[in-house]
Amino acid sequence: MDAELLALCNQTVTRYAYVGYDDHNDFTWQTDITNQDVVLTGVIASIVLSPANGKLIMAGMTVKDSATGLITYGLGIDYTIDYTAGTIVRTVTSTIPTGATVHVSYSWQTVTTFKARVEYSNKLIRDKNGQEIIATCQVYCDGSTVIIEQDKIVISGTSRADPEILVIQCNPDETGAIDHKVIFTR
Repeated sequence: MDAELLALCNQTVTRYAYVGYDDHNDFTWQTDITNQDVVLTGVIASIVLSPANGKLIMAGMTVKDSATGLITYGLGIDYTIDYTAGTIVRTVTSTIPTGATVHVSYSWQTVTTFKARVEYSNKLIRDKNGQEIIATCQVYCDGSTVIIEQDKIVISGTSRADPEILVIQCNPDETGAIDHKVIFTR
């Protein structure tokens, strides 16, 4: 990436990787896990989800007994969660019997962040179908950034929520290698 452009990359962009479509043909960026068996012993952390490759547990985890599924345990009362490490720990005063298997349900996302130069200006571009459209925001990032049109991005320091990715342009350097990418959004 050109040194001058790299020096202007001072905003953080968070990318939520595209997973699929939901029932309404809307994009989804998280994976739902239902009734994963986890053994909780003492106050030793048990891995629920490996945080490898930017996987991150989202809020809304539920923990139930595995025998009947009728008992719902309380966060902060019976267990704690380390969202970054992807672990769950039984509390000292927990009503979950030590060594018990519980059913854990949660959602997770693949999250990555990268530095970028963000410009807000109207630009006429062509989408993947050749239609002319107006992009109101351009995100300039390193050529090695992995992103597709279906991904969701959040730009730090902006009030614009979840801008739709219209087109991703790969711009080569003089040798033909991809120097940088431009993400056009609304």
